[in-house]
Amino acid sequence: MTQPWIVVHGRFQPFHLGHLEYLGLAMERGPRVVVGITNPCLGALVPESASGHRHHPDANPYAYFDRAEMVTTSAAEAPAYRDHQVRVVPFDVSDPGVWGDYLPRDAVHLVTVNEPWDEEKVRRFTAVGLSVEAIPGNPARITATEVRRRLATAADWRALVPRGTAHVIDRMRASRRPLLPTSHGEC
Repeated sequence: MTQPWIVVHGRFQPFHLGHLEYLGLAMERGPRVVVGITNPCLGALVPESASGHRHHPDANPYAYFDRAEMVTTSAAEAPAYRDHQVRVVPFDVSDPGVWGDYLPRDAVHLVTVNEPWDEEKVRRFTAVGLSVEAIPGNPARITATEVRRRLATAADWRALVPRGTAHVIDRMRASRRPLLPTSHGEC
């Protein structure tokens, strides 16, 4: 029998060392891992009462493609990566109606519980019959909010992110390319 896919998810705004550790926990549980990027469509952000900031534009500076690049290049740094199948997919956590379009049906959803929003996701996933493993969080964890703060103030942000994420951010900064509009329309 084939082992089930292990699903981890997050906004990854940006993907940091705590996220890489989360990915490592998934890799410890099985050889097939799906990384779901939440808020995949920045033009369709949904307010959530359990997380007051996740829908604000300043908390979502990177487009789906940029975040997928961060995850993919950073995941390659994980020692076990070459022994795993890793897929990166959009995962609109606010719309259960599309979950079956992007995620394997027999997956185990790994959720690190750090705040009320994480508890809400565990409740939602369980309510629709998904297999969920909740892991206690870490109060001293790295947050993407802190990484974004450091990026904005020229403080040392590199110490908080994998090399792959730093490379993606450096490329984006060097290109100074205009961002495509993401705040209008729906996905």
